[in-house]
Amino acid sequence: MLRHSIFRSVVVLASAAGCGALLVAQSPQGLDPAMMLKPPADSWPTYHGDYSGRRHSELAQITPDNVHQLTVAWTFQTGSAAGIKASPILVNGVMYVTMPDNMWAIDARTGRQIWRYTYPPNQAFHIGHRGAAIYKDTVFLTTPDAHLVALDVKDGKVKWDVVIADAKRGFWSTNAPLLIAAPGAKAAGQSTSALVEFVDVFPTLCELASLSALLIALYRGAILGQTPDGGA
Repeated sequence: MLRHSIFRSVVVLASAAGCGALLVAQSPQGLDPAMMLKPPADSWPTYHGDYSGRRHSELAQITPDNVHQLTVAWTFQTGSAAGIKASPILVNGVMYVTMPDNMWAIDARTGRQIWRYTYPPNQAFHIGHRGAAIYKDTVFLTTPDAHLVALDVKDGKVKWDVVIADAKRGFWSTNAPLLIAAPGAKAAGQSTSALVEFVDVFPTLCELASLSALLIALYRGAILGQTPDGGA
């Protein structure tokens, strides 16, 4: 796959001989937590592909000997004037692509749009966006006005929306969230041996001061399943 920050489309290349076992197109499904530790070769479930940070795919179908046979399999147009700067994530045959205020779920086999989420208009800093994160049946998106939004992987509907920092004070977020786990932590209804999952957004300098607020918000939203106003 090629990604260009100056283009407004996603271009996928495939071998003229066929895609082989690359993907099985299907409706969006949740991510098995075990996949995060050792992702299968035909997935890219987090910003770097896996926790090693190598950004290396173990797929071996494309080689120096056959790379010249690659042809365009499909092209997806976002219809937006902004450029794509994100690293798409790929889970269960579905690609999640982000731009400021937007996320698309795309059938990676055909390029068909499954759903699109558009964040409400805002006057924050729209410099670009780096990507999404997925865990179980939720996909996460940060916004230019420093919100963290949790969407249902099946239809892109909002599960919850929490504030990371005050955009009126100059805070913003372009980051791809990173899912991590805290072994031995205890949450409501879980044993002490369970993993408590939360989302950590790599902070820019202007976001460091708000990191504690982010974790508190995520504790309410992601772990306790509460809405931002405190309701269940």
